[in-house]
Amino acid sequence: YDFVYFDGLNRYYLSEEHQDLKPRFRVPPNVFDDFVTSREVLLETQMHEALAQSRRTEVWAKELSTRLDLEVKRAEDFHQRVVSLEGIRQQLHARNTELDVQVGQLHRDLCDRDEELTVIYGSLSWRLTVPVRWVGLQLRLLHEYGWRTRLDHLYRRLLGIPELSPEEAITDADQMVSDLSPLAARLYRRMTLSSQTKSDEIS
Repeated sequence: YDFVYFDGLNRYYLSEEHQDLKPRFRVPPNVFDDFVTSREVLLETQMHEALAQSRRTEVWAKELSTRLDLEVKRAEDFHQRVVSLEGIRQQLHARNTELDVQVGQLHRDLCDRDEELTVIYGSLSWRLTVPVRWVGLQLRLLHEYGWRTRLDHLYRRLLGIPELSPEEAITDADQMVSDLSPLAARLYRRMTLSSQTKSDEIS
């Protein structure tokens, strides 16, 4: 081996098979060789890692800012809903108060009406006009349903038979007439004919 270079710490040799490389060791390593030290490589590696971490942090910060903006928007919408619901609640409360006042007034009015009716029902004029009101009611019913229906109603009340509708009462009246004596049947038909004639004249 032939000695070719000393860097201040190490000695370098070339074998006889590689003597062609010997001219390369005439000039020691310098700035024109573009060499870097291990410390520089380590610092460059750390710098690249720091840049990558910075980019990841920037992306994470943007995502966090977007999420924060979304949460702020949701909070604002929720606040608006709360304000709207509070307004509705106040309106309902005011309406409920008004309804309470109206209900109280209606209750007082009903109490006043009950007192007035109690006075009326207990008055002498009310008791004296009972027959007049009863006759007026019977005349209205007679005009509305006719003699046959009213006689059927009286017949059923006397015998304790359940009431029928006006249509059923008219249909059932013929059966009732057949159950009467001949004299009563003729009287019933004559009264019915007279009632129909009066109704036609009124019409």
